[in-house]
Amino acid sequence: IIRPVFTARPKATVTIHPADPVFIGETVTLTCHIGSGHHWQYYWFKDSKPLSEAQQSKEYTISNVAASHRGDYTCNGRQSTQPRYSETSDAVTLTVSGKPTPTVRVDPQRSVYTGDTVTLTCEVESTGWEFLWYKDSQPQSPVDKGTKTLSVTVSHAGTAEFRCAARRGAYTTQTSAPAVITVTARPKATVTIHPANPVFIGETVTLTCHIGSGRHWQYDWFKDSKPLSEAQRRKEYTISYVAESHRGDYTCNGTQSTQPRYSETSDAVTLTVPGKPTPTVKVDPQRSVYTGDTVTLTCEVKSTGWEFLWYKAFQPLQPQSPVDKGTNTLSVTVSHAGKAEFKCAARRGAYTTQTSAPAVITVTGSSVFLQQI
Repeated sequence: IIRPVFTARPKATVTIHPADPVFIGETVTLTCHIGSGHHWQYYWFKDSKPLSEAQQSKEYTISNVAASHRGDYTCNGRQSTQPRYSETSDAVTLTVSGKPTPTVRVDPQRSVYTGDTVTLTCEVESTGWEFLWYKDSQPQSPVDKGTKTLSVTVSHAGTAEFRCAARRGAYTTQTSAPAVITVTARPKATVTIHPANPVFIGETVTLTCHIGSGRHWQYDWFKDSKPLSEAQRRKEYTISYVAESHRGDYTCNGTQSTQPRYSETSDAVTLTVPGKPTPTVKVDPQRSVYTGDTVTLTCEVKSTGWEFLWYKAFQPLQPQSPVDKGTNTLSVTVSHAGKAEFKCAARRGAYTTQTSAPAVITVTGSSVFLQQI
């Protein structure tokens, strides 16, 4: 018994390019695919009615899509050899929408700070688009094209506006409403030195890292751009006995768990460490004076923040307690003929400078000669 062999009749399929939906004004191409056979003549139907302008063609192109082109499209094929005809395709619905307007989605949507990276996504119906991005005032050339997402690292405080549009072939959508990014300046750390710079070998010095906003900072310190392990996590870094090895450029920054998560690194502050200073005493006036005149002595020393100690003695000079302390000037009214010597030193915390060389005032009944030795 010979049993007949049955072969499935080829079935047509319809594809739409660009992807459905299409938009009023676009160009769209519908293609009829039939798997086997090479000499098909194609028949098109819209809403089950013959589509006369498309007959015999494998592709049906609509150059300027209008609302009237909406509908269900099918096709089939015929040829002179077996199989002589195909099954009719399933219906494909051509959806025609008005000109779309994309929207821009911003991530993160929370407040951002200088140095943060923001991702913008251009969202529009359908697929197959090339995307155009615009920054700030329109019109201008795109800042980027081709990608649906745009990553922006914000470097300046203020606001920036981003818009997008989408292009498919010669067709371009409306431009989106602006997405406005508000950027807050990231807090910047500053370093202060106490006592005032320079500090001197043997002094105690404290460097403090200040960050304006935020309350839960953890501090990171650097000396000459290298992490300073003994100072990490602390707001203050104290050196109890300054040595030459502590000279260098100090910076700090901060991190915390909430926004802003990190600060900008401070400008470098240079710790200068000279040797132990020796003040000098300046006398005014240096011209001759008479008994009863007032002489002003000034103790001069590098840096600031000092308490001053004054010493007075007749020759030979004997060590004794200060005659005055606190100010760098001392006013003396000379009332007796003879000589008086004045020295000074400066104290900052527990640290005291060398004692100055003496300023000697020589007084006679009729004239005064000043000399510094």
